[in-house]
Formats: sequence, C-alpha cells, structure tokens
Amino acid sequence: MNADKIGVAGPTIRIARRRQPAAQDPVLPAILIALLAAAICFAWLFLNTHFLFSDNWTSVFYTGQRTPMPPALAAEHIYQFPGVVGYDAQFYHLIAHDPLFKRNFSLYIDDPRLRYRRILVSALAALLSFGHSSWVDPAYIAVMLAFVYLGAFWLARWSQCHGLSPACGLLFLFVPATLVTMLLMILDGALAALAVGAFYYAEREKQARLFIVFACAALVRETGILLLAGYCFWLLFQGKLRRCMLFATAAVPLFVWLAFVQVHTAPARPQTMSVIPFLGLYRGIVAHFVYRQPILTVLDFVAMGATLLAFALTVASLSRPETRCAAAFMASAFVLLGVFLADGSIWPEANSFGRLFSPVLLFIAMTGLSKRSWWQLAPMALVDVRIGLILLFHLGRIVQAALLGRS
Repeated sequence: MNADKIGVAGPTIRIARRRQPAAQDPVLPAILIALLAAAICFAWLFLNTHFLFSDNWTSVFYTGQRTPMPPALAAEHIYQFPGVVGYDAQFYHLIAHDPLFKRNFSLYIDDPRLRYRRILVSALAALLSFGHSSWVDPAYIAVMLAFVYLGAFWLARWSQCHGLSPACGLLFLFVPATLVTMLLMILDGALAALAVGAFYYAEREKQARLFIVFACAALVRETGILLLAGYCFWLLFQGKLRRCMLFATAAVPLFVWLAFVQVHTAPARPQTMSVIPFLGLYRGIVAHFVYRQPILTVLDFVAMGATLLAFALTVASLSRPETRCAAAFMASAFVLLGVFLADGSIWPEANSFGRLFSPVLLFIAMTGLSKRSWWQLAPMALVDVRIGLILLFHLGRIVQAALLGRS
C-alpha cells in the first residue's frame, strides 16, 4: 500500500498528505472528544427534562397520552404527552422492562414483532439494570449516551487516520440520526454510531471488531443488516468468497433472536418493497406534503433533495477506483433501500428519512472530509437545517422556562 493512501480493504479514498499508521496516533484526544460529545448530549437531556418536565426523566421516551401503559409501571409516573400517541422510544422503553416476554408488556406495544426484533438497546438497558425495574430508565439513557460516545470516538479516530483533528469526532452530534435521538431517544443514533464503527474498522481491516459491529448493528434495528450485506458484496467484488461466508455468520445472532420473537408475537405489519424505483418517494410527496406549513415544506423538500444528492454521490463513488471501497458498498445498500422502499410514510419529514439514511449522509460527509472536499458536507448540513428547527424550538422553551425561574 502506498504511503499516501489510507486503505479501506482495498483501493480507497486518496488523501492529501502522508500519514503514519493509526496505532501511532494518541488515543487520549479521541477519548476526550467522545466524552465531550456524550456530555453535550447529556446536558441537552438534563436541561430539557429539568426546565420543561420538572425533572421527570421518563419524558425522554415521548410516551403519548393515547397509548396505554402497563399498570405495573404506575410507580414510574411515566410522563405522557397530552393528545398524541407518542413515538417509538416509548415501546423500546417497555421492551427494556420486559425483554423476554415475562411481564406481558408486549400487549401495550403497537407492533410487537417489529419492535422486539430491534432488541439490542433495550437488552443492554435490561442487563445494566441488574433486574431492578427502577434502574431500567437511567440504564436506557446511559446506553444511548454510550453509543454517542462510541460514534464520536470512532469518528475522531478515523479523522486522525486522515490527518484531521480528532475534534472532528464532534461532527457525530450533527448526524441527523443523532439529533433525532437526542430529541426522541430512538434507536437510529445507535445505528449511526455502529455505521461509523463499520466504516472505520473496514478501513483499518480490523476484522474481529468489524464482525462484532455488524452483529450489533443487525440487532439494533433491521436496517442494520444492510451494513453487513454491503460489506459482503464488497468481499464478493474482490473475489474473497471464503471471507464473505465467514462474515455472513454475523447475522446468526439476529436470526436466533428472530426465531425467539416469532414464537412470542403475532405477525408484524409488512414493510413493502417495490420493483418501481422511488415509488415510496412519490407516495410520500403526493400524500403528505399538501397540508404542511410553507416554510416546513420548503425545508423538507431541500432536505429531500440533499438526501437524493447523497444517494447519487454514493452510487457515483462505486464507478471510480479511488473511491470504490467497503464503506461505499455499505452506504449503497441503504441507497437501494431508499430507491425501492414502497412505504411513503418515511418521506414527509426530514427527521424521518434523515435518520433512516444517515449512513449514506455519513459516508458522503466522511468522504468529503478525507479529500478536503468540504462541499460534500452540504447534504448532511441541509438535512440538519430542518431538524435544527425542532431543536431551536425546544431550546427557546428551555430558555424561556429558565428566565421565568421554572423547573
């Protein structure tokens, strides 16, 4: 391998100057940056719960008043947002309290088979709670902060490999999936962190660590298996059939867990794919944009255009030897999902499609950083503008509550 290239299991992104091996880069700066990222995320959660929800930390799960909760959790005094059904984290919170179907909490989950197959975050929270129900909520939050730490750490280490400051690890906070996770405690931030880990370890050819990342990603949510699928196609492209077969076994824990969930749940609502490209995009535009406020509609369309640009840049990277790499194949798997997904419900808002396709936006941003091609940060930044409005709204409420002395 030439000294002026960083390998991603083969020919990859050319960078501007020679670098020493990553092992010679001090790890402490990356650790400090990752700790800072996690601290910023925690500070946001603390301010939000302290000033807006009277220190009721169950508010982070965005449980809706229209969604019944198990009587067994009445002692938690779960904050339920009035007049809404709530959002996804309310169900993963329940799964953390009952990961093995012992307490029948699945009766209170909208789609038990779909939710339970996304087990990793809830399972880790259950393990950290050591069987104490009162510890589950802080354990869940700790797990999410740990993934913020990992995402920032891996991005900082990757940045060091490319002659960049480890402070670039803080950019993980601006990944759409991370921003939405800070707002709603959903799982996509964890998957985004594992995507960074997959890109980093594939580039450094750390096979054992990469295998673990793939196994975890598949258990975070079903789309995580696309990282593994993309890497396996990369190995096949290189003619490494035996290694491809070995890495394919990273999906075994997922299939074992799916078999267990199958026994305990009714069939999930189908998530349809289509042979017609962008059918879901078309349905989303036609059915969901007609009633939105003009400024929000404009920003959602801009974010959508930015995401489609990221799709095109990812596909284009496969056509050039200098950018054709394992990470490009992984990101391209998510592009295929976006092209052939028939469900139009993900497209109306940037905080929905932005978090789902964060691995694609991450790949384009990281490619731009490695080549000092700063404009390639634009797709992720344009998606962030729309999500940032929600953050600014919450920040305004926090400041107002602080000035009025409420807590």
